[in-house]
Amino acid sequence: MKKTYENILALALGLLLWGCNTQVTPPPRAVGIPMDAVWAGGTDGGAWFKSRQQGRLYYCQVFNDQTGDVWAEGFFKAAGNLEKMAKDNNLKYEWFDGKRIQLEGGVFLEPVQGRVEYPVPKMKSKGR
Repeated sequence: MKKTYENILALALGLLLWGCNTQVTPPPRAVGIPMDAVWAGGTDGGAWFKSRQQGRLYYCQVFNDQTGDVWAEGFFKAAGNLEKMAKDNNLKYEWFDGKRIQLEGGVFLEPVQGRVEYPVPKMKSKGR
């Protein structure tokens, strides 16, 4: 009985360690996504990002990682833990929540009011 318990424990530990080391690879680049766009995401999906700094703002485009549709485009400003922001302007994207772009280190890019377009129509909820 003790041997079975040890085997189950070893298997669980092995699966846990394997799951922590699983690397997520970007999906194939859809038509319309610029070659210099960078993908970020996880096992549940992600987005392609393209940004360029213009003064204190960033002009960003966010693309659906499967269709290439533009999710957001316009000017964003850096906020959050700015001391952790990459000094070389090499942004390290983590995710897009439909409004702001999360970067590594607790930094995010938030839309400048009235200067970001969300061309993908919002989904209608059922029953309305």
